[in-house]
Amino acid sequence: MMSSRPAVPGPREVADSSACGGKLWTSDFFKYGFNFAALAGKARRRTHSTLMKTLHPFLLLLSAAVGLAGFAPGRPGASPDPETVTLRYPSPDSGPESVETIDLYWDAYGVPHVFAQSDAGAYYGAGYACARLRLFQMSWHRLMYQGRLAEFFGPGTWTNPNNGVVKDIFTEWDRKVRLLGWKRYAEATARNLQLAAAGSPEREIFDLLSAYCDGVNAYLLNPTTTHSLFQDYQIPLTPWTPADCIGIWTRLGSFFSPDGLGEAAKRKTYEDMVAQGATREEILEAIVGAVVCDDSAPVVQQADVPAGIQAAMAAYATNFGLFSETNCPGGAGTPAFSEAFAVHGSRSQSGKAMLVGEPRVTVHMPNDFLEWHMKGATFEVRGIGLPGSPNLLIGSTTHHAWSLTALGMDQADLYQLETDAAHPDQYRLDGQWLPWDVDQTETLLIENKKTGQSWPPENVRYRECHWGPVVTEITPQNQGKEYARKALPFANPFHHTSIGILAMFRATDLRQFVSGLSQWSFPSANVIFAGEGGDIGYWANGHLPMRQPSQPLAGFMAQDGSLSANDWIEILPHHLLPWVVNPAQGFVHSGNHMTIGSWYPIPHRPGPGGESGRSRRLRELLEALPAVADPAQIRRIHTDAVAIGPRDTTLLGVWIRDQQPATPLSQKALDALQHLELWQQAGATMDNQHYATALAHHLRMYFRLDSVGAQMLDQYGGGESGFNFWAKDAFGRIGQGLGLTQDDVDYVQYLLEDGWDRLESSLAPDGIAVNDHQQWQAWYTQNLQTPDLATWTTLGIPDELALQMPWTAPTLISVHGGTILHQTGQSYSMSLEPGVLDSALSVLPTGQSEGENDFPQHQFDQVPIWQAGALRPSPTSLSGIQALGSWNHEVLQMP
Repeated sequence: MMSSRPAVPGPREVADSSACGGKLWTSDFFKYGFNFAALAGKARRRTHSTLMKTLHPFLLLLSAAVGLAGFAPGRPGASPDPETVTLRYPSPDSGPESVETIDLYWDAYGVPHVFAQSDAGAYYGAGYACARLRLFQMSWHRLMYQGRLAEFFGPGTWTNPNNGVVKDIFTEWDRKVRLLGWKRYAEATARNLQLAAAGSPEREIFDLLSAYCDGVNAYLLNPTTTHSLFQDYQIPLTPWTPADCIGIWTRLGSFFSPDGLGEAAKRKTYEDMVAQGATREEILEAIVGAVVCDDSAPVVQQADVPAGIQAAMAAYATNFGLFSETNCPGGAGTPAFSEAFAVHGSRSQSGKAMLVGEPRVTVHMPNDFLEWHMKGATFEVRGIGLPGSPNLLIGSTTHHAWSLTALGMDQADLYQLETDAAHPDQYRLDGQWLPWDVDQTETLLIENKKTGQSWPPENVRYRECHWGPVVTEITPQNQGKEYARKALPFANPFHHTSIGILAMFRATDLRQFVSGLSQWSFPSANVIFAGEGGDIGYWANGHLPMRQPSQPLAGFMAQDGSLSANDWIEILPHHLLPWVVNPAQGFVHSGNHMTIGSWYPIPHRPGPGGESGRSRRLRELLEALPAVADPAQIRRIHTDAVAIGPRDTTLLGVWIRDQQPATPLSQKALDALQHLELWQQAGATMDNQHYATALAHHLRMYFRLDSVGAQMLDQYGGGESGFNFWAKDAFGRIGQGLGLTQDDVDYVQYLLEDGWDRLESSLAPDGIAVNDHQQWQAWYTQNLQTPDLATWTTLGIPDELALQMPWTAPTLISVHGGTILHQTGQSYSMSLEPGVLDSALSVLPTGQSEGENDFPQHQFDQVPIWQAGALRPSPTSLSGIQALGSWNHEVLQMP
């Protein structure tokens, strides 16, 4: 019988268990004549106050080891009870030499600063601090990745306000994550890391994850306070494990990653069109959309890529027969709102690079992220991560800083299985009928523990085959056929991104930092980074599967799962992904926009084929900087409130009205334009300083078939990137004296009329006439600038299902998603000059604490800073921590 699960093929068939880890891939990078200069740097010594609050040295610690029984290494498989852990006590003869003392400082904003002698001590302290700040959030998110929300919170019945469809959100969530095998994967990965060879990166990261869990569990044994939601919903206080760290990371990464489940419907479209005799071009357009590349948009410009790397990219594509014709699909894509940029040291008066990072997700209470700082034996790092995981998504060390925006790399594929009623509970692969590798029934409990109401339990049948879990039940338009999903990180439970992040923590030069990035497998991300020597760079990061070119539209539609030959070729070597270091323009930025141009020869399909409004505005502001700028001027870019889409619509409307009278606008469009022109002349900002901000807010700058027609959609692509490509082209044609076409005029008229109509609909419930513009400003402040923010909800859960009543924010500056400031999405902001002590500034709304714990004063203490569009100091030195004002010091004892 065949092997139950194919190994994930790595570049050059790397022959160790970390084939996806990237250690050997990075060495290839330096074959092509491009080297980073080593960056000198030295860790700072720390001194500590004698103020101490000694904790008992012999607290019972609960081991973070995952139970070993019930599943084999290498695949998720069957799993032990989620609460099974092993107790670990200090040995009877443990003396002072076996206990590490850890200094934990709490600054004036509730940010924990861990100073440890060992790396394990740093992870332990971070786990302890996280539990003190966010224990309920951690426990709640653990239930999410385990598929147990409905067990405590009920079915989560929700009515979609847009279409009236009623769904049981929590029950559907639990069923989906169980069928996808999230918990099984987390446990299998923890098991495999634990079984790795002593001294290997895999075993080391398991030990460090275990140390983090030991810190969590040290607090868990005797919490000084617990949130009332624990009692309300009877959430158990169970030990934290390495599998929980992995599962928490998986939950976040999956939110930003395509799940591939829509590929079955596209396969059906493909089969129907083939049967109807459609041409290849017709099929391509129906499944992929218009392939449109705006080559003025990408982060990575071809001229900035070394010739040797370009040659290697071309050779790789030729060697495997790869095609890049679908690299710029014309679909609208999913709107995203993060941004990050870095300016080279030569462009700053300080001589240091500056990095500004803003990972944009909706501000919740508590925040989805947590800020901390930790120093061990081999690293010192600060930044934000997820409560329950020691990994920092956005961060800085003594030598480097990095920030992310969502990339959405395609790391998942559906495979259509061959089944037959004559062979029940089997599928055919390479001519053999095989049983499911795993076939188990799980029970999904449904009860609202707070109200006592319960519903009948439901069964979830988990099956697994050669490709991965069978996902037919959650595959739309499956046509009665069976489908399995192969996806990262699930297909490789021998590696975890935590290994790469630790390497980034430890990197002292850019070569080492890039090596760490190469081991970051999931989720994919646009990584903007800067170094203490003034260097800056960008990497389209993540492990990208290379599909078989013999398979039609692989990656877009489900593939034939009856042949193992249809498996992925390998993971693309890291140095062949889109990247740039020290581009000629002296800055690099990402606003979730196009990574690389149409010249790139390797299939690579993340995000749009053009620009977002924020990326265009970032480029405008960065290009407008003086040759050598004041660091404060660079930093102020993050407060920009200009809405570039409404601004450009207004400018084009004015040009049509004044310069092209042969193609007049409608009276309604002119009425809207009259107000918008005044707004544009006042600065085109969304801070509501001008009454027409309300009208500008209602303009929708997205290319859709019903608004622009097929011809313009094919020419410029869909969505926000289509609008921005068109706007740039329109201004270019005006500059060349060519004027605008009737299609252009019709679209501008549509935008203006639609914005006017939408504003009228928004004002009507308050009894305000759309012509009564004197009331627009007050309405905008009350209804949009002062939002109700969800309390106790998170990514992927509708606000209406929040566990507590919403919290009304103070009046903000800009709530428009097309602006750089966009405060309702300002989950975190950070700026700093790498290598400059205590240069970091940041804000994490609403604060560090989840409330009802040891730090209630830090639940909302960053709201005034956030409201003002400001940043606060984020120091790492003891003197900087103390300079903030009130601070506390604890001493932890780690056995």
